Amino acid sequence: MYYGRPANDPEVLFRLLFPQNLYQLSGRQVITDCQVNLTYKWFLKLNPEDPLHDPSPNSLDFGETDSGKLALNECLLISCNNA
Repeated sequence: MYYGRPANDPEVLFRLLFPQNLYQLSGRQVITDCQVNLTYKWFLKLNPEDPLHDPSPNSLDFGETDSGKLALNECLLISCNNA
């Protein structure tokens, strides 16, 4: 029985928000860069041969919205204050 594509790892999706917002990349561009840049794969805690998820239009839209950027900035501030 087919239930659609498998779910994306939430930690990887959250980690993808950092280079996406840092370098002002689109969702498709950050996936493309992560496929060829080993430092991105290291940051995502993936092996070089591990595939990334499909860059569908809905997968990384959260990071491109204002609420997504605000949530990311708030998480960064909280983690910096707790360090």
